[in-house]
Amino acid sequence: MRPADARWRSLLPAGLIVLIIVAAAAALVREGRLRDRDLARFDALDAATRIASSLAEGAEPADLPAALTGWGLYAPDGTALRTRGTAPGSLASGEIAGAPETVVDGRLRSIRSLSMAGAMPDGAVRGRAGGGPGGGAGMRRLLLVDWDLGAARSSGLRRFLGAAALALLAVLLLVMQQLSEARLARYRRDEERRTRLVQLGLAARTLTHEIRNPLGTIRAQEAVLRKTLPEGHEDELDIIAGEVDRLNGLSDRVREWLDDPAGRPEILDLGETVPGILRRFPANVTLAGEPPSGLRIRMDPMLFETTVTNLLRNAVESHQAAGRTTPPEMVLDVRGRRVSIHVDDAGTGLPEGPVEELFDPFRTTKTRGSGVGLALARRAAEAAGGSLELRDRPEGGARASLVLPLEKS
Repeated sequence: MRPADARWRSLLPAGLIVLIIVAAAAALVREGRLRDRDLARFDALDAATRIASSLAEGAEPADLPAALTGWGLYAPDGTALRTRGTAPGSLASGEIAGAPETVVDGRLRSIRSLSMAGAMPDGAVRGRAGGGPGGGAGMRRLLLVDWDLGAARSSGLRRFLGAAALALLAVLLLVMQQLSEARLARYRRDEERRTRLVQLGLAARTLTHEIRNPLGTIRAQEAVLRKTLPEGHEDELDIIAGEVDRLNGLSDRVREWLDDPAGRPEILDLGETVPGILRRFPANVTLAGEPPSGLRIRMDPMLFETTVTNLLRNAVESHQAAGRTTPPEMVLDVRGRRVSIHVDDAGTGLPEGPVEELFDPFRTTKTRGSGVGLALARRAAEAAGGSLELRDRPEGGARASLVLPLEKS
């Protein structure tokens, strides 16, 4: 399984938990709205009862709740007898015969039928004590009450915000968990890398001590054999000499890896340095265009040349493995205060597996070589404040990008 697939699969439980929390929050908000509406209905009914009681006693309703925006007393035909606040001046026939509760402009409007003793022409209600003008037992009246649902909406909003905060907290906890796992994975990789470096240091000391002297002896014997053997053995002797040189080079490169990776930095002009490296490089590599003038970096000259040479050699070998006849290409790209030195090839591309494994010391996909080159090149680039990246090209092959900071003019 690829790392990206594993990462997405690890997020599936987190996503499921988030969906459950969101669904629970939505259900909680819906239940809260229904409950708020029921509470508003009961409060409006209680307020209507208090208003009817006050009117029956001939008193003005007082100490009414702040959520009560208006009330009105109406005759059976909808004519207003007394109105306050948001109560309308009259009731339409549809309102009289319609549902007892409706929502009007964010208010819960309740219309209830009351049986009262009587009413003065101005709408003041009085009790029937021994009869009187305007009397008439059981006179029907309509009482309208407007109740503001804003308080219920505020309560629902608070509940929604609380549920959203809960969901956000769960998401943050899941993200923190994923970040912690990623940091732990990086820490483990760094710990493994440090362990490899310690092992590499021990190996370097062993190589330097145990291999140098035998190699010198082999070199001396090879020279003797060249003088004593008859003609026809030059190829075998060349193989011996080449292997001795390779082992000597391996020992030197391991020591370079463990020494100060920055070396002795100097100001280098890429317009002069890069063409010089390409002229000395044994294989053909083309440079796309002329290097812009004034591109200067700060890096150890030997480390810079070694790094670029490693990238060029890998590109040439990839071309040869794929049977390409066209040479690799080098491209200089300046963006802001950084310059990218791209080495493009049309070879077989990067091998399967994580790209980071290609920078591990001694890991190589070649039949010959140690694999230290890329690790040493990246370390030198990072010591100069830059980076080294590898990626496949969409048109085929691979691109190695050495990115370095430019010196101020």
